Amino acid sequence: MIRIFLALLFLSGPAMAATLERTDNPNCTARFSGPIKPGDFEKVAAAAAQILKPDPDDPEGNTYFMRVCLDSPGGSLLEATEIAAHFSEKGYGTVIDNGDSCYSACAVIFMFGSQYFTGRTVNFNRRLHVNGILGFHRPDFRLPEGGSYSSADVEQAFDIAILATHEFIRLGNRRIEGERNVYFAADLIELMFSREGNDFFYVDTVDKAGRWSIDVFGYAQPRAISARDAIVACHNMSNWTYRLSPEPVELRRSQMDTMMRDVSRVVHRWDDPAISYDDNPPQSYYVRTGPVYHKDWLLKQADRTCLIQPYFLDGELSLTGCGGNNDAGTQAPNLNRCDVEDGDLMRPISALAVFPSHLPLSGLSQWAATMTEEATTIDAMDHGGPQSWCTRAQGYTTRVVNVSEYVNIRQDPGFNAPVVAQAGKHLVMTFGSGDPMFVGDRATQNRCIQACNTLHSAGVRDDTVTGPVAQCMSDNAIWFDVVLPNGIRGWISGKYTDQL
Repeated sequence: MIRIFLALLFLSGPAMAATLERTDNPNCTARFSGPIKPGDFEKVAAAAAQILKPDPDDPEGNTYFMRVCLDSPGGSLLEATEIAAHFSEKGYGTVIDNGDSCYSACAVIFMFGSQYFTGRTVNFNRRLHVNGILGFHRPDFRLPEGGSYSSADVEQAFDIAILATHEFIRLGNRRIEGERNVYFAADLIELMFSREGNDFFYVDTVDKAGRWSIDVFGYAQPRAISARDAIVACHNMSNWTYRLSPEPVELRRSQMDTMMRDVSRVVHRWDDPAISYDDNPPQSYYVRTGPVYHKDWLLKQADRTCLIQPYFLDGELSLTGCGGNNDAGTQAPNLNRCDVEDGDLMRPISALAVFPSHLPLSGLSQWAATMTEEATTIDAMDHGGPQSWCTRAQGYTTRVVNVSEYVNIRQDPGFNAPVVAQAGKHLVMTFGSGDPMFVGDRATQNRCIQACNTLHSAGVRDDTVTGPVAQCMSDNAIWFDVVLPNGIRGWISGKYTDQL
């Protein structure tokens, strides 16, 4: 009697059991469906051995194609945990396809979708269609109604419930070789156990999918991204890595006049420094954002510095990045403060990071179209703070702005000096001495020197203080010593520089 009701302890739904069958679905090789009941593990494992076989001609042993589509209301947590462990061990991926749903114990199996490569390296391999449903809730540990149970029966049932939960948490806390995160993050477990019955916790937004390393498919990809999207990616990457609960990360086109000062497009070290970005479209974004850099009334986020690098391969957006929370220091590998030259710290990040954090997954296609449409306009802006500052720190990075194609680099300050080089729009270079030189007639020089002295002594950076400096920059009266990537050194008007 005890064994019977203990076997039924975690069950819900009709009497039929789960099945694993071959499918011709291009998104998966096998389909798992039906409620999960005791004894299903042996049947599923046996069927998987026949259906999900590695390619004998692949010397790397890649299991990426060995995916299982899941469509189940859930059921036995004990049985689901065994199936999940088996999927992880064999490198089976998991998919929730268009219109399918995966609840409760099925959601546990989904999170253990894995991929083997070279026989050992493992990565998460779990994909959610934008029209699929993934729902979590706590296990149902109630005894079947209508029975008569002794205190020993109840105690044993409780013990098994605890053991099942322990096994689930033990497996979920495993960290696999190719990933930074565990299978089942603690914050997801917390949310899962906060829901019961039909009150499911759904993975239905960008933040939820990106935070728990779930790949999303079934939406139109953006064909271009802009500085706006790089800012969003920087914040999302930080929030997901440090397990922070963010304010919504979203920026509209109308807000970019303020935010562009925090983003600079940078030339990769392997690019020809003589080529401007107008002729060399691939670009990365160096992002500095948060209240340290300006009055951050648009995003209630921490101080962040990131390098975001997009790639478009066969119409699919891929991202790499480094950086994150400056306040977090170096406690997280490869996510300490990231400078322009820290290419060796770059790591893959979810392509979802460029989307607003609270965006429903069903809205990805529409927002992707907006990103594509607005990318050129946003990246054409040349806003920023160079007109507000008189000094540059030696060795700090700058880029060329406020030009249509290029600016001449002079041998000495002033437009009468010989030209030593040309710097294309958005070319990245460094400051030499850092000390400015003032040019023009004596009255202009005195006016601009006084403006800079006022700027440095004032405690407030309002228009009455920065306005005169901006005018001096506009008059080409303040010049800086710069070093180009190819080593050429010369002088440039501050009007054409942006401090990164």
